[in-house]
Amino acid sequence: MEWTSALDDRLVKLWNEGNGFKQIAVIMRTTVGTIAGRKHRLEREGRKMLKRTSPIARKSKPSVMGVDYMANVNGCRAILDQRSGPYHLPMVCGLPRGTTVNGGECSYCPMHYAQFNYISQARGRYYG
Repeated sequence: MEWTSALDDRLVKLWNEGNGFKQIAVIMRTTVGTIAGRKHRLEREGRKMLKRTSPIARKSKPSVMGVDYMANVNGCRAILDQRSGPYHLPMVCGLPRGTTVNGGECSYCPMHYAQFNYISQARGRYYG
């Protein structure tokens, strides 16, 4: 893509309106990398572009208190980084168990199930 001053002005205008790299790339019919690179070069040249001040909203993870490994009968079996009791047994999550994608019973709560099964699903396999 050959960058002209008109295309540069359009990129700056779209960016200052609050559009992201992907939206600008779709509007200008190019790739996200091209838009990001050009924006970076324009900033180095001294073009005025608005800074994004609002942080990305992230989901907060629920805090897990944990229960003693031996006391956990029907709860999640995800091992935490804590130890307790006279024998220093590992603490486990203990939240109510969830179900698998197929509807079967799972050994983990929904949060830990999703966390532990991400790799096998990403590789195209499912162990559940």
